[in-house]
Amino acid sequence: MRIRTKTASVANKLFISAAAVWGISYQAGIYSGRLDFSVFRMFTELSNAACAAYFALCAAILVLSPERDAGDSPFVCIKGLCTMCISLTGIIAAVALMHTINFTSAEGISMFVLHVATPAATVADWLIFDKKGRFAQWMPAVWTSAPLAYFVYIMISAAADPYMAKRFPYPFLDCETLGIPLYLFCIGTITALYVLFGFALQYGDLILRIRSSSKPCKTAV
Repeated sequence: MRIRTKTASVANKLFISAAAVWGISYQAGIYSGRLDFSVFRMFTELSNAACAAYFALCAAILVLSPERDAGDSPFVCIKGLCTMCISLTGIIAAVALMHTINFTSAEGISMFVLHVATPAATVADWLIFDKKGRFAQWMPAVWTSAPLAYFVYIMISAAADPYMAKRFPYPFLDCETLGIPLYLFCIGTITALYVLFGFALQYGDLILRIRSSSKPCKTAV
């Protein structure tokens, strides 16, 4: 059963956008006066930036369209893409980064916001507010373009500047250290898991729709 209150839906979307913007701003050094745009080579910052932009737009559309249902998120495929990317960020944090998160400093809080708060609020937005059954079967394939584009971006930028600090933001992207066979294995494994997760999200969305109503649902295109 989803929450149909538009005020709550808009408030959660604005929270996601504001939290992501604050976390990225802190990591980029805006508040310290030492700008570091290299943070945008991290999948965490990129996925949070995508969520910040999408949910701000989504909140604006809901506010400016009084007739629009609270669960009628615009641009459904992009909603799924953002949910997938930020979920990947949260999963990686849960597996490998939780030891770096604390609440004793602004740095630790920003890490929590980017890796835990924003992913959790994004998944909750889909689970609690969205109409279900709107993800088409082809969408998981489109969602996979995001991590693949990220892999290509990192490899090109690393090759373009061999003296760049932290040329490979994550150990599994360091093809020079891992060697090509192990590197391809890591990329292939991550991509496969991401694809499976995408189809699981699409299937789960459909199942929730079937359980909530026996009426046929028109799939979004």
